Amino acid sequence: MPKAVHPERIDGQTVAITGATSGIGFFAAAQPAELGARVLVLGRSESRGHAAVSALPNPRQHEFLPLDLADRTSIASAGDRLGAVPRLDALVLNAGVVAGAFGPGPAHRIGAFGVEEIVGINHLAHAELLRRALPAVRRDAAIASLGRGGESIEELAQRLGFSEASAFRRAFRRWTGQSPGDFR
Repeated sequence: MPKAVHPERIDGQTVAITGATSGIGFFAAAQPAELGARVLVLGRSESRGHAAVSALPNPRQHEFLPLDLADRTSIASAGDRLGAVPRLDALVLNAGVVAGAFGPGPAHRIGAFGVEEIVGINHLAHAELLRRALPAVRRDAAIASLGRGGESIEELAQRLGFSEASAFRRAFRRWTGQSPGDFR
């Protein structure tokens, strides 16, 4: 008989999930919410977004952020908001569309990114959202890693994608107002 899985609580963590207003995205949002995380529900429909937040455990700790992956302005706004949250532990890029979702011919319609709409929404939009949110993800990964110890500043900088430790130190000071050494 398989052993029961008892996931650890993740109280205080923040998880953002695109397409969390229904389907797999909603169930992906429910799991961290049940474990105590704050969930940022990103989606196109404000009414469905607020309904999803209300259906999650402890709804007052969660938030809906509007995001239309077919609209570059919406992507920029949501990405900048994610990049500015005080803590962002995970970003789940779940949303997407399939052929036929927009009516006849979506696979050949040119979208906001200058490529077929489906490619733009499913791939390029998430890449742009991640690019804008990445400072928050990097910041929180750095803070967590520095708190745990076990890796040098140089190793941490490399793991987080910085070309050199000095670039990481400058970014860390910009994010937190402190040096990485202050967090050890």
